[in-house]
Amino acid sequence: MRHRIYTALVCLPAVSFVLAGCSDDGDSSATTATSVTTASSVSSTTTTPDDPPEPNPTQGEVAPEPAPQPEPEPVNPEAETIQPEPLQVTGPQLGDQCIGADIGRTAVAADGTAIMCDNYVWQLNQGQTPSHPWVDGQREWAECLEGYTTEECREMLNP
Repeated sequence: MRHRIYTALVCLPAVSFVLAGCSDDGDSSATTATSVTTASSVSSTTTTPDDPPEPNPTQGEVAPEPAPQPEPEPVNPEAETIQPEPLQVTGPQLGDQCIGADIGRTAVAADGTAIMCDNYVWQLNQGQTPSHPWVDGQREWAECLEGYTTEECREMLNP
């Protein structure tokens, strides 16, 4: 068996003429190999069982038309320009309204400014004492009642 493979390999190299009658030295089941190749071009194709057979032009078969290639979509320069999303600011900002529970709280705005909830609005934090009109009114009323009557406090605090 080795001798047959070797003989076949010796008979198959690329040559520019036809080799005929290569055999394995007198064996009755001699194998004859005929090969026509040129030294300038050697090609091979591999097919799978699912591939359709190649058309043979020598038998009058015509190759099928190639499938049309889809045309590329037109390029829209505006579509390719990626616009960054605007920065989403979170947290309180200077001038925003705040609730009574936040009065006296401090925060830092998106631009790095120190702010404080004062009188229901986020304002620059300048070290001020925050004011809360309702609380301030309650404190004034309580302090007034310590030295005056209810009627006198109403007249003084509600002009």
